[in-house]
Amino acid sequence: MFAVWKFATDLNPYGDGRIFPAGSLRESLRGLSRANAIVLTRMNLVSREKVDAIKTGLRNMNSDAPIFELETHLHKITKLEDFLADRLTPDNDEDRQAVTSAFVFCGLGNPESFLTMLKEEGFNVVGHRNYGDHKAYRQSDAIDLGSNAQDSGARFLLTTAKDAVKLEKIRFDLPVFVVETTPKINEMDAFVRIITPSYS
Repeated sequence: MFAVWKFATDLNPYGDGRIFPAGSLRESLRGLSRANAIVLTRMNLVSREKVDAIKTGLRNMNSDAPIFELETHLHKITKLEDFLADRLTPDNDEDRQAVTSAFVFCGLGNPESFLTMLKEEGFNVVGHRNYGDHKAYRQSDAIDLGSNAQDSGARFLLTTAKDAVKLEKIRFDLPVFVVETTPKINEMDAFVRIITPSYS
């Protein structure tokens, strides 16, 4: 499996070709020759020109494996307290207002893709803060975020589901909403056939 950072913003998704921790690759590019399938993620956040250029590069390393495109879309926004309690958030005016002026925070390796998706989905992001991957949140972070949000004119905080599970013991002055996403892959039937074991 290959994982690369800043995929949605860089024409060259392979960085400098170095393996983590020296670079962004989790395995040498030579390993692509073994792939039975290649999945490009967050393709709705990348121009068609960049997608075509990436595919051309991949074909030079593996001419046989099918290349699938996966898009990431907004599924729903949920109040933090409802998300942590595994409850549905009723649709109301406050939820819809979260779109109008939101301060975004997250702990992701590639925050740019999350911000781009929110803007594509119509959110008005008036400010944001990224803490880096695998952030362990403290109460002091909530205080800082509340101050940052109010200085930006935001009435709500938005974060990812990945971050939300770490916020159970954290208290915020402003309402916090969790952005839940859903993947959509092209040629789903063909993809399922490849990943499903055959016993015949």
